[in-house]
Amino acid sequence: MEIAFFPNKLLRGFIKDVGVRYDFNVLASNILLLVIFLVLKDSFLELIGLVPHFCLIDRLFGVECPVCGTTRAFCEMSKGNFAGAWSLNPTSLAVATFFLIQIPLRTMALVKKDYSIKITLFSKYFSQLILAIIIINWLINF
Repeated sequence: MEIAFFPNKLLRGFIKDVGVRYDFNVLASNILLLVIFLVLKDSFLELIGLVPHFCLIDRLFGVECPVCGTTRAFCEMSKGNFAGAWSLNPTSLAVATFFLIQIPLRTMALVKKDYSIKITLFSKYFSQLILAIIIINWLINF
């Protein structure tokens, strides 16, 4: 579930080590995501509203997807409105926590290379826990 926005081909020219490149990509991507939400806040919704999109689960099954409202919840969190974020999608707080925790973890992985594998493993299990929370929440509210 880690976010890694930057193309590997682009980073390969700057960072040769695959593990370091991955840790850097996750770190930089999470910082970028944080900055986007903190700077743009609700303007982010207006910006992405310009791009035609739809929810595949909603289109196929006629129900909201498990992460419906997460982007709006992130916008609310960026304004400090955690209650509003919770009302849009309670699991968004867990997802945001996962993304935020990647910043110190990946920084540590870059500083101490021998931590990288442990941090990636921790992230894997933590993301599986978050996915389980998302699915359970969706089934309860279905």
